[in-house]
Order: sequence, then structure tokens, then C-alpha cells
Amino acid sequence: MFIFCCFTGLAYADLRNLRYRDIIVNEAGVPCIYAKREKTGTEYRIQLLPIPLQLIEQYRGYPGKLSEDRIFPVKDRNSMITTLKKLAARAGIDKNLSTHVGRHTFATTLTLAKDVPLKTVSVMLGHKHITTTEIYAKITASKMKNDMSRLEEHLSDTFTLQQEAQPPKPYKSYYVKKGA
Repeated sequence: MFIFCCFTGLAYADLRNLRYRDIIVNEAGVPCIYAKREKTGTEYRIQLLPIPLQLIEQYRGYPGKLSEDRIFPVKDRNSMITTLKKLAARAGIDKNLSTHVGRHTFATTLTLAKDVPLKTVSVMLGHKHITTTEIYAKITASKMKNDMSRLEEHLSDTFTLQQEAQPPKPYKSYYVKKGA
């Protein structure tokens, strides 16, 4: 279920409440979750990637669900946290795993770092305001470098400086390399 949160961004309460009726094939023929967040009542839509679809199928008919129409056998929050702690310890993960960590992983590593637009991520997370989603959108130096390299490639054939007859006058650089 933690992996499902990593691939969908669902919060604990939304994972617990997820029902088969929330899975809808959209107008493009793609299975998606269409539901409302328990916390805010805001609608969210998440296109399901292959791994979450596989997990949904693996849990079909699984015992221990609160009701048969629910997708996962999610019990109380404390049981989930205890199970995630045990799994993390067995896997050698030195981080407190939670569904929120899964949600954060979805927002940062799976979407924003892979150039999914902020507005799209905001809709998938069910945020009322895009400013809430912006919290996840910290720009790393490597992300900026990659983005600017792509921009440079796009612009390389579009813009050029004409060569001057005389070399430009030397100038003093006021820029200092960070850490120098």
C-alpha cells in the first residue's frame, strides 16, 4: 500500500476510503482515480500507471478489508505505521516511512522531477491552491542545470551573436563561483 501511495500520491485517509467505484476509465480510455479528498473535500484525479493497476488487482478479493467495495485492507493509522516501520527495518531503510512520505515521493520524485507540470500535480494531489503544491517544488542545482541545458539545445539554432570586427574590451567579472 505504501508503494501505491508513492505512485498515486494518496494520503492515508484517501487510501483507506478508496473504492472500486472511484476507478473510472476516462475519455482517453485510461484508468484513473476520480474522488474527493477526505481532508478538504477537493476533487482529485490521478491517472493510474501500471504498478498501481497491478496492486489494485493483487488486492482484489484480499481478506481483511473493512468492506468488499474497498480496494485495500487499510486498518487504523497506527497499524499502518507499525507495519511500515517493520518493513523499513527489514529493508535497511533508515527513514520513518508513512503514507505522507509516499505522497511526498509521488509529488517530488515521480512527478515534478520528471517535468510533470505543477498544475497537473496540484490536481492529482487534490490541492485547493497551487501554492500548497509549490511547497514540493524545490529546485535543485542539478534540476536547474538539466532544464537550462535543454533550453540551450532548443535555442542554439535560433539565436546567435554576430561576430564583431574588433574584439570586445576586456571586462572584470564580478561573479564569483560559489564556494570559492
